[in-house]
Amino acid sequence: MNDGDPFDFGWAVDQDGYEVRPERSGLIAGDETEYVVGLSGRERRYQPLDDPALWRQFGETCVDRNGVVDFATKFGLLRQPNQPVYGPFGLTSSGPGDRLADTLIFAARVRVIADFVDKHQRREAMDIFNYDRPQMAEWIFWNEEQPEKFDYRWVPLSLRDLILHQIGEAITRNHQFRRCGNSNCPNWFRLGPHQADQSGRRQTTTVRRRFCSDYCRVAAARRQKRGAATHA
Repeated sequence: MNDGDPFDFGWAVDQDGYEVRPERSGLIAGDETEYVVGLSGRERRYQPLDDPALWRQFGETCVDRNGVVDFATKFGLLRQPNQPVYGPFGLTSSGPGDRLADTLIFAARVRVIADFVDKHQRREAMDIFNYDRPQMAEWIFWNEEQPEKFDYRWVPLSLRDLILHQIGEAITRNHQFRRCGNSNCPNWFRLGPHQADQSGRRQTTTVRRRFCSDYCRVAAARRQKRGAATHA
């Protein structure tokens, strides 16, 4: 089995956005739970694995209900609505969206792990990770351009599982991350060598890099220049 990075994992975002909505969650009248749900707009699909630091942005953004909605608006729900999940009483439905309280608890755990990773305390990060491991499916993929080649891969079942996969990779491979130096940008990026792109070129992000993109580098320089002119 190829135990490298999962691939061909697409995820959907509701282009009309998301909101927090109370929904009935039990048999007792008035028993409600707050869920983050989509507004039933058209879907936009993307490849979450293109951003190896997505888990860092999730932990930093989802500190309150507004942050959870902001993250969902950009990256979608953590699970598909009504996705079957395993709970203390066996297989059950995840509900009409993401439970707000569960997302906040998960994000808090991610922040603790991130702190351990930054401090190179990987055994402590491992102990927390092993309480909540990603769920994966096994798939065989066939490449039409290379018909003799078949790939046997693990693929995450949800965005939540992909975030956990990224955490596991960060711990086991000792990956380090940095927040973009543009104060208006929420993005994180991973330092060190990256996998080859479609052209076969391998990219390395050095420790000297401060910004996630040239756009943010230019924006920060202009902001600094305006600030210097104001205080002149």
